[in-house]
Amino acid sequence: MKKFLAAFAAAVFALSLSSCGGAGEMPEPFLESETDVGDVFYSTVDTRLGYIDMMFIDLVDADEFSAWIAEASSSDGRYTAVDEFANLCSFIKHFNIPEGTVREILTTLRTGSEDDFSDEDIEILLTGSAEEVAERFASETAVRKGKNLYSLGWIYFHTEDDYKAAGIAPADISPLIPLYDSCGLTLEAAKAIKKKLEKFAS
Repeated sequence: MKKFLAAFAAAVFALSLSSCGGAGEMPEPFLESETDVGDVFYSTVDTRLGYIDMMFIDLVDADEFSAWIAEASSSDGRYTAVDEFANLCSFIKHFNIPEGTVREILTTLRTGSEDDFSDEDIEILLTGSAEEVAERFASETAVRKGKNLYSLGWIYFHTEDDYKAAGIAPADISPLIPLYDSCGLTLEAAKAIKKKLEKFAS
């Protein structure tokens, strides 16, 4: 289910960018034959917040959930705030899941792995500000500005003017450049993004 949600979000992300013309200035990042790419490229939050367990999904209407995740995963620039784009935080907020229910489920799901929510994680998720949630659960590859998280994919498809409007500075961009080497980009895409980012970073 976790891989399905990640792949679904990635597909909607790419579709939304294509439909709004955002992909037109940059080459397609992946070959059409590639089916298992994009996890790093589209990542905004870590696996704890990015995964919505079926114990949560079963609490809401299936059709409403499908409609919500399709809308909230549309990362064409409308949704970059952690309490708006599809993840566990925004799910809890959108569907008004009671705090007690969230605590019970997240403690029940503990397996002793690094993906478990600690008591402190749960407290921040439920009572922290959106900025605190974004800071706590941001993906290592995302750029964080307040409560907004920008994935490598967002950076890839958007322009320098978009970066500036989001408050993203050259100092935020420089560390990203080598990260694109692990995304599985085509040679053309890798060259294009490095050229764009090096120009902005300089």
